[in-house]
Amino acid sequence: MCNEEFKNAVVRRLDALGVSVDAEDAGLLGFCMEKVWATARLECNREDIPAELEPFLVDMAAGEFLFEQKATGRLALDPAVRAVAMGDTSVTYTEPFATADRLIAALRNCGNTQFARIRRLSW
Repeated sequence: MCNEEFKNAVVRRLDALGVSVDAEDAGLLGFCMEKVWATARLECNREDIPAELEPFLVDMAAGEFLFEQKATGRLALDPAVRAVAMGDTSVTYTEPFATADRLIAALRNCGNTQFARIRRLSW
């Protein structure tokens, strides 16, 4: 089940990605963590989740949190520089939303292939 150690790991992962979690985000973070644990239990058909799967669940919870933040408009994705032009040469950087969407999708789906390894069959 989600415990304080798991929550701290998710907060550290989000912090490493440059996203701070404040007191008003606690409810959403808790929901995202519970959702990821429920998904893992249902996909694996077991109540006990091995410790080897927890790093993947941390990334999935962080990805779910970022997805919810982006969906509600609370995730700031405004880059400092979009394009640089000097003389007849210009460079346009990747759109921040496309890059963020790829990162969020990768985090949300990172453990899906690992579930098969610990899945128990239901008869």
